[in-house]
Amino acid sequence: MSYDTPLSAQGQALTDLPLKEQLRRGFKDMGTRSFSSAKNFGMVGAIFAGTECCIEGVRPILLSTRKTYG
Repeated sequence: MSYDTPLSAQGQALTDLPLKEQLRRGFKDMGTRSFSSAKNFGMVGAIFAGTECCIEGVRPILLSTRKTYG
């Protein structure tokens, strides 16, 4: 959490709340940040998979035009 230190204004306001409310806000924030990280990971995975697909699609064309000597 970005507000877990009681030295900031947000952290001071959070420490005044009951423990149950502090935990609720902490878990909500953790879930939001986890979902954001999952979306970023998915985007990187999609870019990687798309690049691999394009390379594997072009590779047979390049290999078929290459002459073999032997």
